[in-house]
Amino acid sequence: MSREDETGTPAPEKSPQAPGAKAGEGLPESTKNVFELIDGMDVPELEKSIAKLIVALGGNPTDVLVAGAYRKMTAESEREHPRKPLPEDYTETERVIHEMLIENTGAHPLDSGALYGRHWERNREVEDFRKTPEIYVNEYSISINVFHYLTMYLERDKTSEVLERLLYEFADRPENMYSSWLDIMIDFADQLEGLGWTVHPPFNTYNFDNFLSQVLQGIVVENGEDSYIILQIHNGCDVRGGYTKPRVFKLLDPEEFFFNMDEILAGCGCRAGYIDAWGYHDFDPDHDDKSKGFPKDWRWNKRKKKYVCRRCRKPVTFSIYE
Repeated sequence: MSREDETGTPAPEKSPQAPGAKAGEGLPESTKNVFELIDGMDVPELEKSIAKLIVALGGNPTDVLVAGAYRKMTAESEREHPRKPLPEDYTETERVIHEMLIENTGAHPLDSGALYGRHWERNREVEDFRKTPEIYVNEYSISINVFHYLTMYLERDKTSEVLERLLYEFADRPENMYSSWLDIMIDFADQLEGLGWTVHPPFNTYNFDNFLSQVLQGIVVENGEDSYIILQIHNGCDVRGGYTKPRVFKLLDPEEFFFNMDEILAGCGCRAGYIDAWGYHDFDPDHDDKSKGFPKDWRWNKRKKKYVCRRCRKPVTFSIYE
């Protein structure tokens, strides 16, 4: 997703009509028909005017019209989902992660967000992520709340702030004007590698099984003592686009950060163990009870909206694996 996807509410604009746009004087009938179609489209007037000019010159206005629709939808969604004030007692790490989770990453006419909603739109309903469940559970799915997971393993320090400032300065170079954030992150990491840092390949959590409630994308870099992560969160609907502006954090435990996103601790009054992202569980001390799915005694209680063990009658609890 390109950096152009960070779109705020645009100011109303007035633009001159393309030659012949209104009366169609001197234009072929087919061009007049295209103008009428453009006039009926739900895009800003600026893009309509540019599109008509392109048509009059014999070009294809599709990209301009799609960009206009994207800009209009994004602005409308921003108005419909206003930001809430952030808690004043957040730590710096909590504040940055919350800001990422509510970042408007766009509303494109070709994505599925109009049907299913987008992560950033839903996240803007949350006033304090610390008060949200650590694990989201319903009858059909279970996931790790990405806010709690990230605050467990990430930290803001002076080095992360310096790296982030240098990243943005690198992004502002003229040669990077039309580059995506991911390309900029990769090129910036290459610069660090030239200075002696160890750089790991880019990752996207969509490409492997895990329980995270939102997809993460980033690059881990090491300076010989500490590990840092240049991180984006997927805030859109379709996973191919809608990623946040990258932020930089100190990564407290790189191995655990990647290993523990695919396991969840679970237990009732008579047993406890873990569930992994492939659907297997292990609840007996001798590790003999390894099978796929939840234990057969754990059933979803529609009235209580939670899993309850039929053997001990206790609710099943879930937590992040540490």
